[in-house]
Amino acid sequence: MAHAICEDFCEAWRIINQLHTRPTVITKEYLEELAHNLHILKGLVESLAATAAPARPEAAKELTSIGASIELILFQLEQENPPLTTIYSTITSIRNRINDLREELGCRC
Repeated sequence: MAHAICEDFCEAWRIINQLHTRPTVITKEYLEELAHNLHILKGLVESLAATAAPARPEAAKELTSIGASIELILFQLEQENPPLTTIYSTITSIRNRINDLREELGCRC
């Protein structure tokens, strides 16, 4: 089970690192791709929370909180003029939180 969790954490880590890199020009297409990748990340985080819940309730709780943060970003992206500074600040926070959990579980990516 630990191996599967690490595979999912590493995939989440790859996605959040990709999202953490902010382009110099923000286009409508970029924002659509960002939302798409956030949906994928949210699915991974939800799966990880369900998997971690029996053995690591604290990690599951943190993952559930991360999922809520992703949901907030998705809501903000739906706005006509999304608050990009806030969105990227939240992405940085999510990246740090996923990294902390990944390291705590000993997942090497």
